[in-house]
Amino acid sequence: MSSITSISAYSSGLVTRILTGWNLDISATNQGLCKFRSIISYTSMTTTIWFIAIATIDRWLSSSTLANRRHKSTIKNAHLATIILICTAFVVHIQMLVCFEANLIDTPQECFGKSSECRLISDLSFAIITVLLPLIIMIIFGLMTVIHVRQTRLRVHITTNGNSVGLKSSNLNE
Repeated sequence: MSSITSISAYSSGLVTRILTGWNLDISATNQGLCKFRSIISYTSMTTTIWFIAIATIDRWLSSSTLANRRHKSTIKNAHLATIILICTAFVVHIQMLVCFEANLIDTPQECFGKSSECRLISDLSFAIITVLLPLIIMIIFGLMTVIHVRQTRLRVHITTNGNSVGLKSSNLNE
């Protein structure tokens, strides 16, 4: 899903930037298209990084030594998380429908936030929700996954005085 939303983000954002170079960007002059492109672009960028963050949580669940945590790592839960994430990202960026306008002058793009308040809201929501929170989640759950893997490896390879206490990979055939 991250790859699909990433393609959507690139398509909605990058293609219009390329077309702007030739003065062919319709979203710069069409209000509806400007708003649609903005919400699709921001929602796609947000969901792209959050899908990676959710995959990090799923890896943590899968690597857990507790069976009830491992059982939460299912395709059904992945589908549910996908639906919730897309809906939440859309709701978070719904202000784009009000804030973004086409045909603006003295802005970096012709399709841009119409006021300083709108620009502040969209920039802060992007910085916090799209960058900071997923990054923190990925760091926390990534480190916890490493801890789970190390704990599992220690449980498997514990030996005392040459006698195997736990499972040891070299003694599995004996």
